[in-house]
Amino acid sequence: LWRGLTPTIARVGFGTAMYFSLLNAISEALTKVESRSDAFAVSYSSLSCSKAFAAGFLARTVASISLLPLTVVKTRFEAGENRHGGVLRSLVRIAQTESLPGLWKGLVPTLLRDAPFSGLYLASYTRLKSAFASSEALAPVPIQVQRFGAAVCAGSFASLLTNPFDVVRTRMQVEGGAGGGGSVQVAKSIIDREGWRALWLRGLMPRVYKKSFAAAVSWTVYEEGVKAISTLWDTKANLS
Repeated sequence: LWRGLTPTIARVGFGTAMYFSLLNAISEALTKVESRSDAFAVSYSSLSCSKAFAAGFLARTVASISLLPLTVVKTRFEAGENRHGGVLRSLVRIAQTESLPGLWKGLVPTLLRDAPFSGLYLASYTRLKSAFASSEALAPVPIQVQRFGAAVCAGSFASLLTNPFDVVRTRMQVEGGAGGGGSVQVAKSIIDREGWRALWLRGLMPRVYKKSFAAAVSWTVYEEGVKAISTLWDTKANLS
């Protein structure tokens, strides 16, 4: 049940830090933050739907490319391969046996999955969060619970639309791309052998569950952390 835990922790830890840093920088550029104190605000909340999609898309693209080798190792671990020797030895082994491009195997479907997911997620999350906050029926519900619910809904929606790319990515990284073929060839092979439904439904529920709740937890923690830092910064500024 905990197979691939170590590369998952490394990937999620570094990936989350990189993604939110990039997202905040891109959002600040799009919203033209002018004062230092504003930089601690959740700047993406005020983005339009299209700008929110672009910010999430770009931030995730850079993060995914940078950390794909850890994703490859995690996938191999979960499939029962390369479990001995740790993450570093697995990275070296893959580079030696499959050359350096082997560490970025499945790059195209990974980007097709992760970048649109983040764009769709951020665009829908900001809209849902705003709608929940302005809803009279949800007024008695704590704001943190509203945001968590919005994050779960946004994560489920984005996961549903991008699941085919996740299926292709997993096959490429586990099976070596079905004999070395690219994303299109792997997708065609899945359709020929298992039908169109396999692309949409294979692993859908576990992914929706994992991605939606993982996103909800990380975004709730991030936003509450930013809020706390912003409060401390304002307090320090007022005292000085």
